[in-house]
Amino acid sequence: MSGAEVGLILGVLPLLVSAMEHFDGVLGPLQRFKDYAPEISRFQRRLLAQKTIFRSQCQLLLVPLTGNEIANEMLELPEHEKWSEGALKNKLEQQLRGSAEACVEIIRAIEDELGTINKKAENFVLWQPVSP
Repeated sequence: MSGAEVGLILGVLPLLVSAMEHFDGVLGPLQRFKDYAPEISRFQRRLLAQKTIFRSQCQLLLVPLTGNEIANEMLELPEHEKWSEGALKNKLEQQLRGSAEACVEIIRAIEDELGTINKKAENFVLWQPVSP
């Protein structure tokens, strides 16, 4: 073996060792992520289901009071003029027989919680491997 071949081996060997060390550093998190990916997917489906249930329940509450089209507009626009109408508040009070205030507070709390969870869940976008 010539001096150039020995130099080449001695120069490449540390690079190979370093590459293996870095490969282990990448492989570990990928293995852990592989275990979490199905759980994140399940969580995202459950969150979507909860948001759908919440919206449906709000529609069930609003449609008899406002009609389908206005109820949908109200759910799309939190600043919709109907939200502040006294007539709507009176109808809601009649429909819920004295528990309207508590119901509205519960709806606001659920909406806030779903919004917070949704913002945090945006960080959990599933990674898709790129083909070589």
